Amino acid sequence: MIEIYKNFKIEQADYNYYEATNLNDCDAVIKWSKNKEDIKEEIDQEDYKKSNMIKDTIVKKVLDKYKERSDVGIKKYGTTLNRNDLEFKEWILHLQEELMDATLYLEKILESNK
Repeated sequence: MIEIYKNFKIEQADYNYYEATNLNDCDAVIKWSKNKEDIKEEIDQEDYKKSNMIKDTIVKKVLDKYKERSDVGIKKYGTTLNRNDLEFKEWILHLQEELMDATLYLEKILESNK
């Protein structure tokens, strides 16, 4: 029995194995497995990887910096932003302090470019 899953044809092959063939490239067998669900999972993982590939190098650079910053924060403070020990007002005060720092950096940049 043939099953179409996304852009692949999944059918039983020799020795009770299943194979998945890309319908856009019928010569390309991508997976052999005893279980159709394993094939579908691999197809889903490939789709997920493709959908998460970042084409814009600037966006990728910024995301990499966010990850680095998160790692530094976890190492420094021993926690993530998922923490629940701060009240709403405490989070607002943290934000205020960060924004105040940002205005100081801006002032320094403006002053040095005179």
